[in-house]
Amino acid sequence: MRMIYADSGTIRDVLARLDLAAHNYREHLEEVAAEAGPGDHRTSYRAEPCPTCKEPNKLTKRDRKKGYQCDACADGEEGYY
Repeated sequence: MRMIYADSGTIRDVLARLDLAAHNYREHLEEVAAEAGPGDHRTSYRAEPCPTCKEPNKLTKRDRKKGYQCDACADGEEGYY
């Protein structure tokens, strides 16, 4: 991280650099959130129906794309019920 000193330009220049640094940090956080795994609230929202039992709000979009089914259906096929 670069230090910004008072003698490195006018106050307006310093504020512009700080604004750019904040913008870059926000962009970095957005990229991290987009790449986050199932624990992230944006990617783990269960709004998709199960393809087997058709129950709504059982899978995330990522689960649906991978062809998963809900836990109850998976357990039933594995003999747990």
